Amino acid sequence: MDEKSLSETLMQWVLDAEHAWTPAELLREMGLATGASRRLLQGLLTSLVEKGELTYLVRHGRTCVQRGWQKPLALGKKTQLLAPGVSPLPDRVPVILLPGASFGSGDHPTTRLCIEGIESMVKPGGRMLDVGTGTGVLALTAVRHGMAEALAVDNDPLAVHEAKENVRLNGLDHAVRVEALWSPENQWDLVAANLRPPTLMELAEVLAEALAPGGGLVLSGMREGEMGLVARTYGALLRERGAGKEKGWGSLLFTKEPQGSSPSEQTPPGSHHSNAGEA
Repeated sequence: MDEKSLSETLMQWVLDAEHAWTPAELLREMGLATGASRRLLQGLLTSLVEKGELTYLVRHGRTCVQRGWQKPLALGKKTQLLAPGVSPLPDRVPVILLPGASFGSGDHPTTRLCIEGIESMVKPGGRMLDVGTGTGVLALTAVRHGMAEALAVDNDPLAVHEAKENVRLNGLDHAVRVEALWSPENQWDLVAANLRPPTLMELAEVLAEALAPGGGLVLSGMREGEMGLVARTYGALLRERGAGKEKGWGSLLFTKEPQGSSPSEQTPPGSHHSNAGEA
């Protein structure tokens, strides 16, 4: 593999990582996978950092490698994520995020899949719930696309702090609240949850109850092979409306039928798949 290919592979590993790599982890695993020398890989990593394509960030006391924030990141069909002070792309809705430790910077396929789902299911003037909000990106995206208000929930105090800061940066304090808990008595027009399958399965009845009749649910955080089990569980409670796949990860979309309708009136399997947007 030549240096250009190695550099592109190194960059892609960072973008697609399920967890943030430390420099040492990244160089070790890349060396094992490609056979390239540590010295060569270190030089390529340094070059990518100097160009601003990658950056170093302290996460939970560890120095990690992350995408650089010197230009906007286009997601879905209409959304862009960008750091404060970066010039936005034309014709895309901007969501401002600070580089931070919480999940949801837009690099991971599950975040991209969720944003694509939110774009397709947003209800202008409605209320949105984001469960496991991380950076707050999904709640902010929903409001930017027309939801009147959103509640962003996370049990990680660091995520709550970072999400509140991102809400402030976007000037959406009047529309987006960030809390550690939400009341199960309330119902929402749009609910999003980017969580791993064990948590999604545990929350199935709770999230179904949280949806107002006619409301939409966006789920991700699952591998492609895990989608069937999640789809069957939620399909017993709600109507499946679509699915997306990107780089081995998946998303599922559901709606809550009005009173008197049956959730078992499913869209035929395989007729509604889409592929998520831009890396």
